[in-house]
Amino acid sequence: MIEIRELQKQDIDQISEIEKRCFSDPWSRESFEEVLTSPSFLCLVVLLDGKIAGYVVIIIAADECEIVNVATDISFRRQGIASKLLESVFALSKTNKVRAYYLEVRESNVTAKGLYSKYGFVEIGVRKKYYKNPVEDAILMRRLIIGEV
Repeated sequence: MIEIRELQKQDIDQISEIEKRCFSDPWSRESFEEVLTSPSFLCLVVLLDGKIAGYVVIIIAADECEIVNVATDISFRRQGIASKLLESVFALSKTNKVRAYYLEVRESNVTAKGLYSKYGFVEIGVRKKYYKNPVEDAILMRRLIIGEV
């Protein structure tokens, strides 16, 4: 059974470990603690049979949403977890009348770029040498909402 809910304090150790498994330059545990306590951030976690399978961190400001971090634990990939997270973000941000979504993705992350394109994101720029370990450009992507939100 899939459940999506907001990050809770007891989740931080688990998502910190997922972060380390998924990224070569992971966020620190302290970064996730800040997400939990800052009113600027929102983190949703996906639980599959009670175990955290992935998470997304967003910032909503005015009518824009920045997706700052998305991860699916390695053992749960190819099961639609990232899609569920994105769909939850879109549903949640609809009440905030979001008109534009932004994110950065590693230039080499073909799988993620394909997922984002599937949801209407288009490439709008490049941030040179944005990522570390290894150094790599980031592709800036945007999804616009046209018409009623």
